[in-house]
Formats: sequence, structure tokens, C-alpha cells
Amino acid sequence: MDITARCMIDVMIDGNILHDPRTILEMVIRDEEMQALLYYELVHDPPVHPLTKTIAHMSEHNKAVLEKMKMLRHHFPPLTGTITFGRTGSAKKTSTHSTAWLEVVKSIRDIEVRQSCLLCHLAVRAPKLYVHKMILDLSKEELREAMFWDDILAAYCRPPMADPGPGYGIPGMYSKVTQT
Repeated sequence: MDITARCMIDVMIDGNILHDPRTILEMVIRDEEMQALLYYELVHDPPVHPLTKTIAHMSEHNKAVLEKMKMLRHHFPPLTGTITFGRTGSAKKTSTHSTAWLEVVKSIRDIEVRQSCLLCHLAVRAPKLYVHKMILDLSKEELREAMFWDDILAAYCRPPMADPGPGYGIPGMYSKVTQT
């Protein structure tokens, strides 16, 4: 099990983390800051040139999202005691475009999924409706970004999928034999 999956399981199991909204927010902010380092690596060493502009744009957007998250701090005062995280993460320097670059992309995707999950937990504890809406919008953005990085992974490392046939994924469609 990789470190990101372990962190996600720790968050789900550890009751203290999920009950303190400020701790959840601080975890999301810390992840967003770590993600900025990973974006920096990707933008300076992309496998193809068209991705450079896209990753650079996402890096700038990441900075704006981080500022929005930091503005939420005053809505969630810290509980007594200090905030500690049992997990630490650091960006690894990539050396090739092949597996190392894809590992950074996978790390970013996993961080995005984790942030979306944590933001949903935070939204449940939002003190006001407009704060709840802001947090859900941030969660939706994080999930969209996770889907983007998953598409990048699919394009670069997954074999093409076979066509499942007509009506795949549409409940009830083509499930009954039509009589003519």
C-alpha cells in the first residue's frame, strides 16, 4: 500500500482528525502547499511541450485555491492544544519522463482526491451556509483536478480499453431484446 493510501485510511480511522474542523483545514492547506512543489517539478520537466502551459496554468490556479483555503481559517478557530500531523510528505526529484514523472502525476492525483475528501468532511462542520458552499465548491474543484490528472495517467500509462459495446453504462439501455 502506498503512502497516500495509508494517509487516507489514517484520516478515515482517526476519530480525532475528523472531529476538529481546524485540523482538517490545516491538513488540506498543507497538502496544497506540498502540491505546489510537485507542480513546480512537472512544469519544468514535462514529457511533451503542450502540457507545459496547462501545468503552469494549474500551478497558478493552485496558488489561488491555496489563498482561498487560508481565508477560511478565521471561520474555524483552533481547538486547545497544537495541531500535529502524524504523516509527512515531500516531493521527490524526478529524473526521467517515464515512470518517475508519472509517479509525480499519480502523487498529485492522490493528493487532489484526499483534499476533496477532507474538504467534504470540513463542509459538514461549516458554521454558516455560505462557508459550506465555498468549501463544497473547493472540493468540486479538487475532484475535477484529480480527474484531469487521472486522464493524464490514462493517456500515458494505461493500455487502450476495448469498446464495451453499445449502451455500456446506461442502465436499461439495450438490456431488453427489442422485437421488430
